[in-house]
Amino acid sequence: RVTLDNRVFTLVSPVNTPRYAKLQIVLEFETSAPTWFEVSGEALSKRLEAFSEELPMALIEDAITSIVSSKSAEDIASVEGKEALREEIRVAVATLIPEPQVRRVLFTNFITQ
Repeated sequence: RVTLDNRVFTLVSPVNTPRYAKLQIVLEFETSAPTWFEVSGEALSKRLEAFSEELPMALIEDAITSIVSSKSAEDIASVEGKEALREEIRVAVATLIPEPQVRRVLFTNFITQ
């Protein structure tokens, strides 16, 4: 699990009435690689920390910025809109990181203005 920092995105909106979204996103990964099941405790914590440090965070954040900033407040206002946004982010990150697989995208903070 990787928690991204809270970020503010400019949404598609008229210039004279800008709209914003503040999101905090959690990416959950899963793998079937047996090497991950052979570690536990502190060794697992260190391995997870190393995994997080190796992620191409600039590419992930860029992809998320492109996706979110292409939406209007109306696009992401409904439950269906949020689900579509989650899936679009999941697919984009999965393209960047094929293994381990992105299992879920969670929004732990989601505010539009």
